[in-house]
Amino acid sequence: MIYYIFAVLFPLLIKHINHENQCKLTDLSDTQALRRRKAWVYFAALPMFVLIAFRSASIGPDTGVYRWMFTHIIDKDWSVLQSGERVEIGFLVFEKMVSLFTTDEFVYQIICAIIYFVSVVEFACNFKGVEFDFLYLYGTLGLYKFMFTGVRQCLAMCICLWSFRFIKKRKFIGFIALLALAFTFHKSSILFLPAYFLYNRKKSSVISLLMTLFIIVLPFITQGLQAWMASFLSYDYIEIESIQNGYLTFMCILIISVFSIYMIINQASVEKVDAIRKLNNISYLTLAFWTMRLITRVAERPSYYFMFFTMVVFAYCLNLINECRNRIMIKLVAYSLTFILFVYKMNVSLYVPYSFN
Repeated sequence: MIYYIFAVLFPLLIKHINHENQCKLTDLSDTQALRRRKAWVYFAALPMFVLIAFRSASIGPDTGVYRWMFTHIIDKDWSVLQSGERVEIGFLVFEKMVSLFTTDEFVYQIICAIIYFVSVVEFACNFKGVEFDFLYLYGTLGLYKFMFTGVRQCLAMCICLWSFRFIKKRKFIGFIALLALAFTFHKSSILFLPAYFLYNRKKSSVISLLMTLFIIVLPFITQGLQAWMASFLSYDYIEIESIQNGYLTFMCILIISVFSIYMIINQASVEKVDAIRKLNNISYLTLAFWTMRLITRVAERPSYYFMFFTMVVFAYCLNLINECRNRIMIKLVAYSLTFILFVYKMNVSLYVPYSFN
């Protein structure tokens, strides 16, 4: 467990070191400062992704399965690539292309981890001032743990992260092209489509009320929605799955969402708040899916596409607290609670003890 703890706390340590260096180096140009900042962010995230890259086949429920799939596809001809497979064609092509350069399943795993690493860090670098806080929350709130196992969806999620630049610049063709690519890796990525339209949603009390009512109604219509989505995506998720221990994460997401909304409303005059509000529009869907998660576990994985934005919003909103002493205290409480949740959820036999390949 000590490896995981070091990896998720490392971004906060690097944040402190970087802050000390910035205070000393005041003569850098904007370009130099940007490069330096990005290098620190990459360094801060490195331990987390090293653990993903060099894990043994026993770490994570599906690691061994994906390794086997890769070795199985090496000798398959391109013409029969999808024959007898239920896996999306984009992922199969990706595996086949990797197999042209290496037949080592461990190297394949490292390549996937590098894609995760670059995608998550480049996404974090969009948010100046909270990059390290975002990485810490990414590590503790469940996304990091998922990247040890769900290779197909994680690659689709990474593609969706790259599409954010098109969401922000309102370039629909670029966004839909990347979303279509993500869909060929994991069909659930189609659920990311509303993010483009929600991001630029105008401030409206009526729409906010309707979205809140929708979240309240969701538990009552979850089974019907699940059946429809299963049919649309050709999945076998017709039956409602056991919710197991989703209540803690739901409460965490709910508290984060309520706190973020309060801070956005309370600090409406602050310059950055409009940009945070746009990100929070996407973050609404995290809470929506985790509300459905109270009924069925199937709703958990789609929430991960939007949870990145929830973490960014939360990190920004913590910094909106005016009083320095209060800000430090609230951050300390919030980060302590997310850390406890991380230890609780990570401390299971499929992840602990960690073992290298």
